[in-house]
Amino acid sequence: MTDPSALGRDMWLMLRPTFDDVAEANGFSGPLEKAQLWAGFMSAANGAMYQQVGREQAKIINDGIEAALVDFARSKLQVVKP
Repeated sequence: MTDPSALGRDMWLMLRPTFDDVAEANGFSGPLEKAQLWAGFMSAANGAMYQQVGREQAKIINDGIEAALVDFARSKLQVVKP
């Protein structure tokens, strides 16, 4: 494969069933527990990314993800009339 981003996506698709199975096996099936599990997982992955690629590259990646999430959230906002 020549696209590292696509490979990263594919790796997550392979990991997700294991992630969900381990969460369920440990009793983390509710929204709050899943949110905490995600926070721990993403924090650990983010820390590893900073170590492997360096602060500058990791910040660029995180800023890009943040921008995409903000754009997505804005696209879902609806006007509420009083």
